[in-house]
Amino acid sequence: REALALYHYEMQPLKLPSTRNTYKSIVHALENANDVEVKTSQSKKAALLEGVLSRMIEKDRSVEVGGPLFEGLIKLHGEEGSFKAAKMAFDSIIGPCDEPCLSAILRVCSSTTPTHWKEAVLLTHSSDVVWGARGPGMIPTR
Repeated sequence: REALALYHYEMQPLKLPSTRNTYKSIVHALENANDVEVKTSQSKKAALLEGVLSRMIEKDRSVEVGGPLFEGLIKLHGEEGSFKAAKMAFDSIIGPCDEPCLSAILRVCSSTTPTHWKEAVLLTHSSDVVWGARGPGMIPTR
């Protein structure tokens, strides 16, 4: 919770720019939380990340900056069995997605009940993993 407090109450009011490491640290902090309520509840973790997502500025909603948050949120919703929530998180990415986010949503497509094979095929066929890609539908490799 300290990472979230730092983000919400220190960085945002001062308009300090967030980086990829900012969002990576927030996800890591939630995954390793000592707070019993957060540690044992995927839905609580997802709700906290949704709160961060709702306050992200537009430039942070790209995978270059916010990728770790999107990947973590998609995975958490998948673990909860909520394809709809995972897809909403995936669809909130501005610009092309990356390999980790595509992989996360494809896993959710195959692991939730009912499975969403039609959506997985559509996502797979409308995305290309291309080295250094920048255009819509092009998934850059790392």
